[in-house]
Amino acid sequence: MISAFVLLGCLGVTLIAAKATRLSLQSDERLHLAISTGNMLEAFIRSTDPPRWPDSWEELLESPSSSEFLEHSPERYSTELILDFDATLESIAAQERTELDAIEVNGYPWVEGWRDYLPDVPAAAREMLAGNANKSDP
Repeated sequence: MISAFVLLGCLGVTLIAAKATRLSLQSDERLHLAISTGNMLEAFIRSTDPPRWPDSWEELLESPSSSEFLEHSPERYSTELILDFDATLESIAAQERTELDAIEVNGYPWVEGWRDYLPDVPAAAREMLAGNANKSDP
């Protein structure tokens, strides 16, 4: 009788460990999606003239500047992450990387402090806006 309880206990621990491993892998995958999206956004901002924020997932993912960062199917990005396409480059530039609210992870699980790993999209926005302002000065 005791061995049956031990066996059930071991099975329970194994199932919990398997679920924890799966959640950890999903978190890592979402983190990599967020990082590659940040790289695509930064490249998009730098490649548009005048610099701007993309209007849609399609525009971002089909941009030639995004192709080197596209690591997964385009559908995966739009289901795992939420981008605020109503944001402006000025609103992005006014934020800090760790507070950037135009990129959100869609659901659970995620990595705590995941924005710390993103490229500094707001800094790129500030740089491009400043450069664009300098181009318009006589």
